[in-house]
Amino acid sequence: EFLKTFIFRLMPPPDPNVKNGFILDNLLASVPNDEDLRTAYTNEANALHAAKLAIRRRKRRRARLRALFSCQWEGAVRVRAGVSARWVSGGFAVLQGHRVLWW
Repeated sequence: EFLKTFIFRLMPPPDPNVKNGFILDNLLASVPNDEDLRTAYTNEANALHAAKLAIRRRKRRRARLRALFSCQWEGAVRVRAGVSARWVSGGFAVLQGHRVLWW
């Protein structure tokens, strides 16, 4: 609307025989404003925020584990049962010197 007031005088008057009306109205109405962009990108912004929080939590957890156990490695472990080709979630393991802690 703001831009339309200035450009309106430069454009020729609308033709009453044209069914679509004033073309500039359609052009200016199709340009997204800040609110349209915010609503369009809300889900992506939330997903990015959740990913950053997960990374921050993972770093905090690793810092706590390394401070508590002074471990060389920690992480999730998957186990293959017997000769099966399927992996089963095994839990969490910490390698501390020559010891392996598992839960």
